[in-house]
Amino acid sequence: MFQRSDTTAIEGPAYCCQSDGMIGVGCGARSYTQRLHYGSPFAVGRASVESILRDFLTLGVADFGCASNGIWLDEEDQRRRFLILTLLYAGTSRSEYHARFGSDPIADFPCLVQFQTRGWLTISPELAQLTSAGIERSDTIGPLLFSDRVRRLMERYPCR
Repeated sequence: MFQRSDTTAIEGPAYCCQSDGMIGVGCGARSYTQRLHYGSPFAVGRASVESILRDFLTLGVADFGCASNGIWLDEEDQRRRFLILTLLYAGTSRSEYHARFGSDPIADFPCLVQFQTRGWLTISPELAQLTSAGIERSDTIGPLLFSDRVRRLMERYPCR
């Protein structure tokens, strides 16, 4: 995250990538607003990464005027994205969730009670937070919270 060096002069709430929008810059970067999540192609295998990087380096200025890979988030997926990002970061504030969506995350996602039963999560009146065992399973917990719609879109996404 880049920021001005004189940020002490700026008043207001601190930027929080879990709830604020973000513009990613460069090859493989992802960007998002509250309703739109988009990015440039990415890969994990060396040959695919090199291919994507070569393609990226040939883009002209006009090519950066629109996103070619992205998804509009409906209200359900906005809730899920907020939950995943906050839960995996420092815990989900139930009052912040309520202020944003008008409901409680525990009511919206009954699976959180199952996570608590498994010892992955603690739930208090203010906070749903991963335990040490939950943090160890965070790479599994995030995808467990994906919607069926996002899963279907991921299955159709062309991997390189």
